[in-house]
Amino acid sequence: MAVGGAIAFAVVPGVPARAAALLAMTLGNLGLTNFGHSASHFGISRRPWINRALLLLTFGGTFGTSATWWVNKHIVVHHTTPNVIGLDDDVALLPWFALTEDEVRSGGPWRRWYYRYQWALLPFAVALTAVSMIVSSWRYLGAALRDRRRRTALHVADAGSIVAHFALWIGVPLLWFHATEVIGFYLLRGALLGCAVFFTAAPAHFPAEARFLSTEGHDDRGAYRRRSDFILLQTATTVNFRAGWIGTWFCCGAQHQIEHHLFPGISHAYYPRMSPVVRAYCEANGYPYQSVGWVEGIWKSLRVFWRPKPVVPALHTLRERSLREQMPLESAGV
Repeated sequence: MAVGGAIAFAVVPGVPARAAALLAMTLGNLGLTNFGHSASHFGISRRPWINRALLLLTFGGTFGTSATWWVNKHIVVHHTTPNVIGLDDDVALLPWFALTEDEVRSGGPWRRWYYRYQWALLPFAVALTAVSMIVSSWRYLGAALRDRRRRTALHVADAGSIVAHFALWIGVPLLWFHATEVIGFYLLRGALLGCAVFFTAAPAHFPAEARFLSTEGHDDRGAYRRRSDFILLQTATTVNFRAGWIGTWFCCGAQHQIEHHLFPGISHAYYPRMSPVVRAYCEANGYPYQSVGWVEGIWKSLRVFWRPKPVVPALHTLRERSLREQMPLESAGV
C-alpha cells in the first residue's frame, strides 16, 4: 500500500483517484511505522536479527529515520518514564507547546498569552512531525558515528538504510520527474504520515485519563524507575483506545498501549487476548485500566493543547485513590 499508493499518485489522473492513492499510501506508511515499532521491541520474531532488519527496513529504509535513535528515544527513555515531566521527551514540547498547567504558569506574560492560542499552530506542528523526527534522529546518529566508543555495526547499518531511503524515494523518482515535484511529494508524504502517527500515538498518552507525573525530586531516570511501582507507572500514564477492525490492522497494537507498556516484548497479535486478563488483574489490585474510543481519544488529545493538564505530584497517590474508589463496590459485594 505504501509503495503502490505512491506510484498510483504519480501516474493515475484525476483528483478522486489521486486522493485515494494518498490515503492508501498513508495507511500503508502508518502500518509500516507501527510494525517497525513492534520490531524495535523484538515483538515480531523470536530471532533478534529479523527484528533488527525489519526495524532498519521500516524506520531507515522507508522513512529515513535513524533506527538507533528510535530505540534510545522510545525504549530507553519513554518506556522507562512515560509521561514523567522532565524525563520523558515525548511530553517535552517547550517552548512551542505547553502541555501542563505548571508549564503555562512558568512563562512570562507574553508566553502565557501565546499558550492560550497555541492550539492554532498544532496542525502545522503535526504536519512537521515526521520531518522533525528525521532531523533529530540524524543528529543522534551523527554523534554516535563520530564517537568511536559509541559506534557499533548497527549504527553503520542504520546510516546505510538512510542512504538507501533517499536513493529510493528521491534518486529514483528524479529519473522521471522534476526535482520540485519529487521534493514536494516527499514533504507531502511526510506531512500525511505525521498526522497519521499523531492520531495513533497521542490518544495513548495525551488524554486527561493518562496522568502527567512529576519527578518527585528524582531527576535521574534510573533513580525514578527504581523507586517507582512499575505497574502503576505504566497504567496510570497510558490509555487504550478502541480502533475497530480496520484500525487494528494498521495500528499493530498501538491501540492496546497498556498491554504494550506492561509486556512490550510480546507480539501485538496477542494483545486482544491478553486485554481481559490484564484488565481483571488491574481492577483486582487497585491499578487503573482506562479505555476510550479512538475519536474520543483524538479529541481529548487535541484538547490538552487548549487546556493543559495538571501534574500529579506523587505517583503512589493514584493507587490510593483507585483503591478508595473500589471500596464502595467491594462493600456492596460487586
